[in-house]
Amino acid sequence: MLDTTLPEPPNGQGEVLEWSASSYRRTVGILAAVTVALVGLRYFGQIGEVGLQNDRIHWWMYVLYLGLAGTSVHYFGHPVLSAGATWVQQGRNWVDTHDLVRVTVGYRGRRRRVLHFEDGSGRRIRSYPYGEARAHQKMWALVHDGILHSVGSGRCDISSEARRLLDIPRDVVANEKSIRRTNVEFVWTGLLMVFLGGFAVFLGVQSSRILPILGGAAVVVVFGWLTYRVTRRM
Repeated sequence: MLDTTLPEPPNGQGEVLEWSASSYRRTVGILAAVTVALVGLRYFGQIGEVGLQNDRIHWWMYVLYLGLAGTSVHYFGHPVLSAGATWVQQGRNWVDTHDLVRVTVGYRGRRRRVLHFEDGSGRRIRSYPYGEARAHQKMWALVHDGILHSVGSGRCDISSEARRLLDIPRDVVANEKSIRRTNVEFVWTGLLMVFLGGFAVFLGVQSSRILPILGGAAVVVVFGWLTYRVTRRM
């Protein structure tokens, strides 16, 4: 079941333009249905063959199930998401998307990516669900446009991972700290490629094969030149 109540906007921030209902009720509802099914199977003896009829040995399974249920609500549920022209809100927390000073990426589990926002007034949103927000195209357009505005202003320090995730071109980033971080990462990548190219040349010489020599030399030249150009700008 979804919460269909229109969320309230932050004080003085204008009307809610787009929003997405909380998934907590839906997640809890699914878990409740699973719980009812398991309890029904337990008391009708459908799974007695594996020893679940003995209360002395299966109490820990209830504890395990409750733990898994709580973890599921934490990882897969999210409060109401809403957005206006210059703000985004998750539950009761909100930030000014035109005054962001930090944008980073985190993870819930291995694959569920979340965004962390902080604006110039110190307000923060932790664990903003990237996948769920992006699935709501109109709301995500408002959020993404606000992030672009902040990143282009020069005040917002956006991590390299967040920039790639959000498909923000390098030339849009104006924050010096973000630019320096990106350049350092590129230099390390370039040096690694130069090393691998040189190693390919070495193997080619040892085996008297021309292809590894030419390929490795090309990698050394290209990435060596690109790395040199980046270091000149740092």
